[in-house]
Amino acid sequence: MNTKHQNILNHCVGVHRAYSEIYNQPEIFVRVREHGLYKHGKELIFRATLQCSSSQSTELSSRGYNISTDEDGSTIYTEFIIMTSYQPKRADYAALSRQIKDKGVWYFIGSGGYTMYLSTCPDNRYSQESIIYMMMFYLGSITRYHPYMFDKIFSDKEQWLMSEFLSTQPKQFLYLATANVLGQSVLKAYASF
Repeated sequence: MNTKHQNILNHCVGVHRAYSEIYNQPEIFVRVREHGLYKHGKELIFRATLQCSSSQSTELSSRGYNISTDEDGSTIYTEFIIMTSYQPKRADYAALSRQIKDKGVWYFIGSGGYTMYLSTCPDNRYSQESIIYMMMFYLGSITRYHPYMFDKIFSDKEQWLMSEFLSTQPKQFLYLATANVLGQSVLKAYASF
């Protein structure tokens, strides 16, 4: 697989651990354990507790995330906006959401709902939907126009990564694209039909 596709796939949360193992790369995603919205005067604040090491915390700070350490030693990520009034309006939530999205947040939908991640890597800040779509297009092009090259393009380990990608990410794309179209969260069903 060429380097461009490797870099894109590096930011696919659903297969990132497999990617890291295959290419012997450190993991770049930091999991958001808990998060919430708070209001303090005219400030609307997003506050998240992260599951990360001190070196990852430093990397996140250098990428522009507002990282601090809580009194109990937890790593905290915060973003805030100043509202025009003391009561948050829909536009305030949208502005805060845009600010967080601009910094970069990656997400995965599982049986427990959305899991969010921050990335220590400054490259390829595409949305999960875009990453999955680009890889599906690439794989579809190979399958359609050069099926005999599949074994030549992908090593044995990369074929395992592609298998992992194809078994998990099409459903992710469906959930995430539907959520974008509807403008609200779409969760994975807890029961099989």
